[in-house]
Amino acid sequence: MLNCVETSQAKKTKGLAVTYRAGAGEMWETCPDSCALKPTVTETSEIDREYEYAVRRAVPSKGQAFLYTHFPPALWGESNSPGKTVFNYSADSLPSAAYHVERGTASVAVVPVDYWDDKSSDKVTTAGDVQGVRCLNETTGVDCGNCGNGKPLCARPDRNYFVVFTAHGAAKRAAGDSTVKGGCYAGGGNVALHWRRLSLCDATDATDAEKVTRFATALMPRSILRHHIAGDLGYQGLHSSELLQWEWPVDYEMTRTFSDNYDLDCLIAEANGITIDDVDQIPLHIVEIIRDYFHGGNNDDK
Repeated sequence: MLNCVETSQAKKTKGLAVTYRAGAGEMWETCPDSCALKPTVTETSEIDREYEYAVRRAVPSKGQAFLYTHFPPALWGESNSPGKTVFNYSADSLPSAAYHVERGTASVAVVPVDYWDDKSSDKVTTAGDVQGVRCLNETTGVDCGNCGNGKPLCARPDRNYFVVFTAHGAAKRAAGDSTVKGGCYAGGGNVALHWRRLSLCDATDATDAEKVTRFATALMPRSILRHHIAGDLGYQGLHSSELLQWEWPVDYEMTRTFSDNYDLDCLIAEANGITIDDVDQIPLHIVEIIRDYFHGGNNDDK
C-alpha cells in the first residue's frame, strides 16, 4: 500500500514530495522485524524486489530522491549510484553507521534525547575515525528542502560521514534505550494516524512499484522526493481482500473500554456468526489486526 503526496505540508519536509508505505491491514508490515525501533512482529524479513528496483529509479527529472531503510546493505539488490534514489542505511548504533560509511554506504543513526548534553559540540560527533553530523534541522531549523543549500545531506550518496538524528516523537525515550523494543517516531502522532489509515485502505490493481514510478515521473523537474515518511522496502504478504473477508465489531464505544482481548474477541466472534470457542477459525494475524485497530483508538476508516 503506497500513498504519494505531491507537496508535503509537514514542517520538516514542507514542499517536498513524500510517500508513505504500509502493509494491507498492518502498517508495520513493510518494515523488517530486525529493526530495533519496530514494536511488533510481522515476520517481515524479505525485500520486495519489484518495488526496490522501481523505487531506486523513482527520481524526479533533474531532481533528487532519498529514503531510509532498516534492511542492511547486504540485502540490497544494488548499491547507491548517481542519478538514483539514495538509500540511507538506518544503523542501530553510531559504530555500525561508521562501519558502513567506511565501506561506502550512506548511513544514519539515532541517539538518545540527552546524548548531546555532555558533548563538547552539539553539531558533530565521531565513532572511530568517522564523523557524524547532526541533522541540520535540529541545530539550525532548516527544512529538508533547504538542507545543504538545496542538496540535502541525506540525498548525497558518496558522503564520508553519517547523519545523526536525536530520538524524537512520542516514543523517543524508547528509541534511545537499546534494551527496549520500539521507539519509532512514526508509531505515534499524526504520522501514525496517516500510516494506520493507509494500511486500512482497499487494495488497488496497481502495485507499489507501478505507483511510485508514475508518481516520480509526474513530479515537477528538480523536485526533491523523500520516500517513506513511514514504511520500508519489505514484501507485503497480507492483502486487503483477505482482511475484508471477515466482519468487524461495529460498537466502537464499547470496544474501546475493554481492558483485555477476551471481551473484544467475543465481539469479533459474534460479528462473524461464530462462538468464542470457534474464534480460532479466523486467522490469528487478522484477529490481531482488529485488536490493534480498536485498542489503538482510531475508528475513522472502518
